[in-house]
Amino acid sequence: MERYWLIGGGALLAVLLVASVALALGRGEDTLAPNSPEYAVQSFLRAIESRDFAAADSLRSSELLRACPPSRYPTLDMRGSLDELDDSRITLSGVETMDEISVVTVIQTVRGGGVFSSYEWDDEHRYALRREDGAWRIDAYVWPYDECVWERFESSDTLR
Repeated sequence: MERYWLIGGGALLAVLLVASVALALGRGEDTLAPNSPEYAVQSFLRAIESRDFAAADSLRSSELLRACPPSRYPTLDMRGSLDELDDSRITLSGVETMDEISVVTVIQTVRGGGVFSSYEWDDEHRYALRREDGAWRIDAYVWPYDECVWERFESSDTLR
């Protein structure tokens, strides 16, 4: 009788293990509506993650490209932000849209300390987007281009 309990318990554990692995592997990215502000931010972060800066730039507004042109990238120290992006999980927190302007908020969860570490922290990033030529373009605060963006705001007369 005890043997049947052991066999039954082992089978139950095997089923639970298979189900948990299937759930973990089945969780992927959410499919966002094309031509939505949140899709533009998702596409931007995917492009940055794959180091396709031309694709990322195509999602930035013309004003932001003038303020932080691609020719500046070699002078920016984005290594830390790019490495952090590789170790992050990004989740959509919210979208606020009014007319032709939208603010997309994402939460970046970063794991630190190696494979067996339980150390992690969250950063909130907000992207302001504007409709330009019929598409949503990122117009302000484009992490991981922090340094270039902060220079834009620090040099602005409106902040003094």
